[in-house]
This record gives sequence, structure tokens and C-alpha cells, in this order.
Amino acid sequence: MKKRWILLLLLLIGIAAFVFWRGKSKPAADAGKTAANKPVAVILGTAEQRDVPVWLTGIGTAQAS
Repeated sequence: MKKRWILLLLLLIGIAAFVFWRGKSKPAADAGKTAANKPVAVILGTAEQRDVPVWLTGIGTAQAS
């Protein structure tokens, strides 16, 4: 009976280690491979000079020192 519990415990530890290892290693490896092979979108346009609107909103007062 004691051997059965030890074998069951070892089996559960092995399954947990496999699931943990599989979950950790696969996404990192796949992410590196797919990111290097993806094309990069490039959009060309003409540069323009414009004013940029600035809105300042605040609460309270300010004094020059």
C-alpha cells in the first residue's frame, strides 16, 4: 500500500513537471521564431509642418517666485 502511494506521488510530480516545462518553454521559443520571420509594414508619406494645439488644464493657483 505504501509503494502504491509513493508511485502515485512520483507520477503526479512527473506530470506536474511536464506541464510546467511545456507551458514555460514553448511560447518563448515560438515567439522568437515568428517575430523574426514577420514582415514589417512600411508606409510612406510627405512631411508637413503644422501647429500643434496644446490644452493646459489645472486645478489651483500658481505664483512666480
